[in-house]
Amino acid sequence: MSADTGALILLALLQVADIVTTWKVLSQGGRELNPVMAWVMDHLGVLPGMVAVKAVLIGTVVAFPPGMVAMGVLCAMYAVVAVRNARQIK
Repeated sequence: MSADTGALILLALLQVADIVTTWKVLSQGGRELNPVMAWVMDHLGVLPGMVAVKAVLIGTVVAFPPGMVAMGVLCAMYAVVAVRNARQIK
């Protein structure tokens, strides 16, 4: 497995973690803090909106691969989001 493939798999797993933890936080009365994501979820529904945005993100990364540093920053950012969400789950 190449580093690019491993990074893409990690990014995809972090997207799943973000969806699961966000769903859990929202189901416990939390709210989406990203105004763009909140708008998408208001218009498409919570789960379809999250899945659509994540699919666009992964598709964009596949079509236009970022450098390894940018991919590392992207993965780190989503890791922080998933951990922050997980800490809010009761």
